[in-house]
Formats: sequence, C-alpha cells, structure tokens
Amino acid sequence: MSARVTTNISTKGQVVLPKAVRDQHGWRPGDKLEVESRPDSVVLRAVAEHPPTRYDDVAGRLGPAKRKAGVEKISRVSGDYVRKRWGHEYDDLN
Repeated sequence: MSARVTTNISTKGQVVLPKAVRDQHGWRPGDKLEVESRPDSVVLRAVAEHPPTRYDDVAGRLGPAKRKAGVEKISRVSGDYVRKRWGHEYDDLN
C-alpha cells in the first residue's frame, strides 16, 4: 500500500489504522506496537512478544530428527522467512 490515507484522532486519543495497513503488516487486535516519535512523524513497529530464540537453545529438544539440518541451513531458511514476513534483514548472532 503506497497510497496515503487519512484517519482521525478520537477524543480519547485513539487512532484507527486502516484495514489495508493492518493487513499489509499482519497486525491483529491485541498486537503490541512500538511508537517512535520523530520531529515530523510517528513510526509504528510491531513488538515481538517473546525474545528471539537461538538455535543452540532448542537443538535436540524434540529428540532425534529423521532429517538433519545444519545450523547454516536453519539460519538461511529462518532468514528467508524473516525477509519474506517482515521485509528486512536480522542479525541472529546477537
């Protein structure tokens, strides 16, 4: 969605995000958003409910797998998902 839309601020300070914007970002009722105030704008970002999980923290928890995948493949596949879902890179080494 690249077209600009307008919305109003209610008497309670609430702003309704248009459905097209919510759908584009995958935001659902109850999702938490970070609000960043800039001099000329406001930026909204989804907040992860849980901290990111590292592969080393969960490896082997489900028992032996029929197919084994190395750390490199898992990192590549999860990175592909993040890029597709959120449209940006991430640093999984921190």
